[in-house]
Amino acid sequence: MERSHQSLIRAVTALAKGNGVSQAELAGALALKRTMVFNLVRQLERAGLVTAEERLIATGGRPSQVWRLNGAVGQFLVVFWSNRRSYYARYDFAGDLLGVEELELVVTIEEGRRQLANYVRQQWPGELPLGVMVALPGVINGEADEVVSSPKWKLRFVRLGDLLHQDLGGDSRVLIQTENDAHLSALGERVSGVCGDLRHYLTLFLNPGRLRPTYRQMALGSGMVWDGKLIKGKFGSMGELDGHFYQWFQTHFPQDAQPWSWQAMSAEQLHAWARDVGANMAHIVHYLSPEAVVVQWIEETVSQEFIRDFRESLQMNLISGVSAGCEVRASQLGIRALLDGGNACLRRAFFRRPEYVDRLLTHLPMEACP
Repeated sequence: MERSHQSLIRAVTALAKGNGVSQAELAGALALKRTMVFNLVRQLERAGLVTAEERLIATGGRPSQVWRLNGAVGQFLVVFWSNRRSYYARYDFAGDLLGVEELELVVTIEEGRRQLANYVRQQWPGELPLGVMVALPGVINGEADEVVSSPKWKLRFVRLGDLLHQDLGGDSRVLIQTENDAHLSALGERVSGVCGDLRHYLTLFLNPGRLRPTYRQMALGSGMVWDGKLIKGKFGSMGELDGHFYQWFQTHFPQDAQPWSWQAMSAEQLHAWARDVGANMAHIVHYLSPEAVVVQWIEETVSQEFIRDFRESLQMNLISGVSAGCEVRASQLGIRALLDGGNACLRRAFFRRPEYVDRLLTHLPMEACP
């Protein structure tokens, strides 16, 4: 019985990694005989956790049957409080996006907590989502569920997930995660963006500020995916760009009049800034030698001129023959990269923790667990 139950958990976890898995693929992933895999999936189908679909063969011929998780089982929520508005994205159990809602701006963490709690109560009356991911700027130690430092939200060494659990009634069945916004955006580029064919890349994450109700300067961040995996660094500090990336602003603008948006800069200023950022990024590219650097932005599109100037400056500052194969790509996703990355990170944590999957299996019919 114990072995059968563990096999069911492993099957659900394996199915969560793909968007349609055949019997042969699942048997290989679980290292089990195909007949055993067939019986496992039939049990999961009876429990409503899995659905069967037909997958067309590219070369023609008879379609093959594949299994995927049943999206109706539950939902995951990704939240991002930007400098201008709040984003709430709902994904189903299979990982598909259900919808994104934009709510009013919050300017304090207390306002954000209240808004999140109210949204969950309205969206899921009488129940709760399976998991919640909150994206934040700053150093976020996602493994320890601790906001090490987030100056924007005035948080330092705070276990924000614990506070959010309290706001949602203390239900331990809900997995709550916090993660750096630029990190999630980098992962999202591999999930649904321009990096699906890459294993090693860096991102430049551009986040516009605002003028009102309180001024906030635009921000730069970075993310790193290496060998197909999101790299966070010690305590989640990877990708925090140092003062060299902000020095240009300090030397070209008065302290109290630094730009809140790249769209508020003149063409000459944008050109000079792009070349400065490219020159600084070249030092990182030299050291790591990625396949590509991806320029990402949210809420305001970055001009093609900025991309061109950044690319030229980056390549000009690379040593000849070193990292020569590194290309510059422009993201097409906007805020969707962050949201999709947040969903991927949240689902990965959920399905890696047997206790969460185990709770779903309690709905199995008794005959399914001999």
